[in-house]
Amino acid sequence: MSDRRFGFRQLSDSRDHLHTMPMVLGASPKDTREVVSWEIGKILDQKSEGSCVGHGCRSLLDASPFRQADGPSAREIYLEARLVDEFDDDRVPSGTSVRAGLNVLKSHGLIESYVWATSVEDVLQFIAKKGPVVMGINWYSYHTLASGRVPMGGAPVGGHCVLGFGFDRTENVVTIQNSLGYSYGIQGCGYIALADLEKEIRRGGVVAGVTERTIS
Repeated sequence: MSDRRFGFRQLSDSRDHLHTMPMVLGASPKDTREVVSWEIGKILDQKSEGSCVGHGCRSLLDASPFRQADGPSAREIYLEARLVDEFDDDRVPSGTSVRAGLNVLKSHGLIESYVWATSVEDVLQFIAKKGPVVMGINWYSYHTLASGRVPMGGAPVGGHCVLGFGFDRTENVVTIQNSLGYSYGIQGCGYIALADLEKEIRRGGVVAGVTERTIS
């Protein structure tokens, strides 16, 4: 049985292929830096609620290079997303989609648009050139390993949303900020192997980046 704290769920949309990271990144030279890391905001804690999408979207706004302090709280984003997502919430008591969360940010004028990754390399290039990304993937464990690595095998405990704010090509990992409190992982953060993230994208997981934001 899935844990209701892990509240990411999303249906595919035939229009998503019209809004992908390569279309934004274009033909510019690839960023070949081995390590990139953006500064993040406060570590959030969704506690027992399946509001991870709201927390992932709020963490996106809080992170550099954007540092958008205004706008709704994590829980407010989540509750608004529940009203506009693609699901019949009478049947599913918690959770929402990354798409709905980002649409809430658009409705508040906090972002202009968003695009989807088609591969891990898209994710790395977007982080390097544009900033952090919101990730909605299967989640397989309540804890990280001692190294900070997030286990990504076995039976999923649910779908989860986190913020990807950096990467290390020498270690083949993407760095994530979770929303399970400061005691999770390494001060609220962890690492996902690039190969595991590639598998999740192929399985229907999503990684979204914001193309523009309006900062007051």
